[in-house]
Amino acid sequence: MDIRKPKFIDNQAINRLQQYDGQTLFWDLDCRPLWLQRFDQVYASACAAPRREVWGGYALSDVIGGVDVFRPAQDWKNGVLYNWNKDHYVTLSNSTICLMGPFRKGIPEHWLTDLPPGLDTAECLKI
Repeated sequence: MDIRKPKFIDNQAINRLQQYDGQTLFWDLDCRPLWLQRFDQVYASACAAPRREVWGGYALSDVIGGVDVFRPAQDWKNGVLYNWNKDHYVTLSNSTICLMGPFRKGIPEHWLTDLPPGLDTAECLKI
C-alpha cells in the first residue's frame, strides 16, 4: 500500500476512539474498514487534540491517533524467530478522517517475537 494514498475510515469509529482519549483498544472485526478486516490483530487509539508528527520522513499535521496492525509471521532474522509483523498507520483529521501508512521502523518495531504486553487485556472497540 502506498503510504501517500489516504485510506478513509468511518468518522463514527474515530469519534468512539476519541472518547477513550489515548487508550489503546482492540478494533473489533465487524467495525473495521474492509481493507483492515484481513488482518489478525488490529489495535487503535485516538486523542481529542491534533498534533504534528514525523513518520517515515513525512511531516504530518492534524494527527489524532494511530492504528497498529499485527499479522502472524514465521520469519527468521539473524537466528531469531519472529512470530508477528507490525505496521503502524497514522490517523489524520483534516477535511476527512483517514489513515496514512503503513510505517515500519524495522527490528524491533516491525518484527516481533510476541505481541506487546497489555494488548491481551485491551477493551474491544465496537460501534
